[in-house]
Amino acid sequence: MWILCSLNKPYDMQHFKDAAFSLSIDLKIIDPTKLVILNETEIEYYYQGEQLQAPAYVLNWNGCMNGKLEEQIEACLRASGTIICNSVTEINHWQDKFKWQVETNLPVAKSMKMHSSCLLDNLSLIEQKFDYPLVLKSDTGSLGMGVYKADNHNNLKQLVEVISLLDKTFKVHIEQFIDYTNDLRMYIIGDQYYLMERVATDDFRANVAQNATINDYPKSQITDDIFKQIRASYEAVVIGVDVLLTTDGYIICEINSAPGFTGIEQVHNIDIAKEIITTITTN
Repeated sequence: MWILCSLNKPYDMQHFKDAAFSLSIDLKIIDPTKLVILNETEIEYYYQGEQLQAPAYVLNWNGCMNGKLEEQIEACLRASGTIICNSVTEINHWQDKFKWQVETNLPVAKSMKMHSSCLLDNLSLIEQKFDYPLVLKSDTGSLGMGVYKADNHNNLKQLVEVISLLDKTFKVHIEQFIDYTNDLRMYIIGDQYYLMERVATDDFRANVAQNATINDYPKSQITDDIFKQIRASYEAVVIGVDVLLTTDGYIICEINSAPGFTGIEQVHNIDIAKEIITTITTN
């Protein structure tokens, strides 16, 4: 089994290695940027000077860093008979927040898209279409970074001025801030799911990486329904779903293809890496 990852995720990778060892699974962590592929009569794989056999399974844990290279690797592995877990196609679909929100049938927040070069010219339009507070996000991101909240006109104007001044390539994703009752992370592995509630402490972002506190949260009919909808829509083995429960129902904020282990393991006292590898290799 291979795990594709070029990100700095030492906690996840060590846990994957430990879990594979305990399960007697031959696991290799592959940095996609260091993999060499030869397409001749058969497809051959070389990594750090060693020729490797195509694995039975590959799990993409590269998050928002996937691009053409990962698409090419996946195509070769698929041709070699490898079972793909968390395909680049689905991952890229989720990473483009606006495109995903337009195409999904899941309930999402009202949003707007524009390039940073026209932000200042469209301040009045933003204020016509959104109430305060509102949220500005970058196209992609993780750990809560690249997410900003504007509480009033002055906040928004200052944010827009800084973005326009510093980054001419920034594509802005604007969302209505949701007045929620609970912020949940749904951690899906195969045909089961785990829940934890995240409570913001230092600011409005309820990310574990932003020092949010975490609690267990009981499953309910509404969380079962969300799980069934996600499972019916996507084939990925591992999916992290950010859910805001509201007084009227729920909103899906985003979907993550490489959700971190730390919070969910603390809440449920389980070995997420072992659960993932077991699910992949026994189904």
